[in-house]
Amino acid sequence: MDTQTATPQTPPASGGGRPRIVEGAAAAAGTITLGAQDQLIGKLVYDGHLQVQGILEGEAAITGDLQVDDGGAVKATLSAQNLTVRGTVDGDAAVRDRLLIAGSGIITGDVKVGRLVIEDGAVLNGNVTMERVMTGGSPTNARAGAPAPKR
Repeated sequence: MDTQTATPQTPPASGGGRPRIVEGAAAAAGTITLGAQDQLIGKLVYDGHLQVQGILEGEAAITGDLQVDDGGAVKATLSAQNLTVRGTVDGDAAVRDRLLIAGSGIITGDVKVGRLVIEDGAVLNGNVTMERVMTGGSPTNARAGAPAPKR
């Protein structure tokens, strides 16, 4: 698979057509939105945030937040700072900080997270590995920092 550099874009002001490139403050925020009719198949490595309303298949390594909206479908290996799932994810995910699975969200796959929030009605089928997120340092296994059991 080829790796391509993504440019922050937003849908055109008058629906349909090609997306337009965003400049200024919005571009600095670095957010890509895959609209409901969009699909990305392959590998995405992106320094910013990603919102999925359509289809994503393959692999996505995001330095910022990844959001899968209701109606969004992901069949990929994911890595992100934070992951919010309101749609469906089929694949493993490495989340450096917080994974939130909303009531409409479904994840099928193993997840590695710093923090986990599961709302009522959400579905998670897979193994969960939790690591403590250390400020200014790398994550550590949750058991490593736990106090010894009392006897």
